[in-house]
Amino acid sequence: MRHRKVGDNDIDVIPAFVAIREIWLLGLHIDLGNQFGWGLTNDGYYDYHFKVLRDWDKNVLGRYDAGWLRESAV
Repeated sequence: MRHRKVGDNDIDVIPAFVAIREIWLLGLHIDLGNQFGWGLTNDGYYDYHFKVLRDWDKNVLGRYDAGWLRESAV
């Protein structure tokens, strides 16, 4: 098995990928709605997930310091 060192650029994009994952999850649930039903995707569902994105943007994106992760990845 091959391993490579995690670079600074890799670490720097983690916050963006967390937000992308949240958007992907919304899309997945919408896509599966016809197959499994729409009971999950109600107003409360969207309110919760949009709040997660707003909070992530407010508290993490743009102010993310991954220095602790870079040090442990060495």
